[in-house]
Amino acid sequence: MDDLRDTARRAFWAAVTRADPEAAVRRGMDDVADLLDAPGVTVLALGKSALPMARTAVDLLGAKIAGGVAVAPSVGAIPGIEVIVGGHPVPDAGSIAGGTALLRSATRATGPILCLVSGGGSALAEAPIEGIDLAELRQVNELLLKAGADIHRMNVVRGAISRLKAGGLARAANGRLVALILSDVPGDAPRIVASGPTAKIAPDPLEARRILEDLALWQSAPPSVRHAIEQARPVAPGVARNVIVGGNEASILAAEDALTGWPVRRWSGWTDGDVADVADRIVEVMAGVRGPFALVAGGEPTVRVTGNGSGGRNQELALRVAVGLARLDRDWVFLSGGTDGRDGPTDAAGAVVDRGSLDRMAAAGINAANSLARNDSYPALKASSDLLMTGPTGTNVADIMVGLIR
Repeated sequence: MDDLRDTARRAFWAAVTRADPEAAVRRGMDDVADLLDAPGVTVLALGKSALPMARTAVDLLGAKIAGGVAVAPSVGAIPGIEVIVGGHPVPDAGSIAGGTALLRSATRATGPILCLVSGGGSALAEAPIEGIDLAELRQVNELLLKAGADIHRMNVVRGAISRLKAGGLARAANGRLVALILSDVPGDAPRIVASGPTAKIAPDPLEARRILEDLALWQSAPPSVRHAIEQARPVAPGVARNVIVGGNEASILAAEDALTGWPVRRWSGWTDGDVADVADRIVEVMAGVRGPFALVAGGEPTVRVTGNGSGGRNQELALRVAVGLARLDRDWVFLSGGTDGRDGPTDAAGAVVDRGSLDRMAAAGINAANSLARNDSYPALKASSDLLMTGPTGTNVADIMVGLIR
């Protein structure tokens, strides 16, 4: 069984390596060199990979740099760049400071603007519209998360109450902006990554209200948020050139390439949606195949939180798959991990489970079904020695799943 677990881990790390932010920026700069062939370039960066992306851009542009801002999850020093630490997964005062600084820098720039966007930017950088404070912004985020809203719905609502998102940064740049995007979403749509600050879109308050109503959250939303959505006026879409330099799709292919000798079925985007439904689909596929088989997938399932346990979407997915395959009398392994190295508010990236996982949990006095009912996957997976511990990876292209069966 250890060989299967090692194979799954190697495939996961191949996916993470393909999303290296420094290499991604170097690839992307070749595509936009003509747009930055002038002095006075302003560098703006936001997201979990903001520091390595900005550092690489500064190294490549050299004396052309006029300054800039990077909003990141941790402190760092980059010559000529103001680094601001924002909050994640929930925006904080640093997020507001970072979002405001990005908009101010874009507005004041007189030359080309290079924006480096990566996953996590939705929380790390924010600039709410007038009348909405940080506490109210956080309340909306919490409501959406607990309701199990997918990334598309969350971004529509976020964009309707933000000056930065839904093309806001592009509008502030007034046509001078080119963005290199390290995507953390299936399909790699610029309007989804970090809530689309450089995308060619505009906020959609009518759709935002419909989403909140569909999720039964409209009356629960702060009055200031409801007022802002009701009174919103149309704005023009942002104008920018957006270049995808890496993402979940490319990392899925890298994981597949690492599974030499395995017949592989690749899924892209099929793991979006409720985590229970995603687990059922994976179990159905893995239980229904004959002979050696590998499944590689990517995306971000959602979890409707009803308990007060500890865990994350990858850990819950892995535990659900372990329960679903419990009676399968074959050797199998399933890995689900966040490419950033963090799954929910825990120190694990996800988990690697196998046919012995539930027995190891039971030996520790843990019932997996009860753990799932409490959204308490972390202690169960820790007891079975199944947590995937990577530490911060420096990148973020959503989640990667690898299933192996022989």
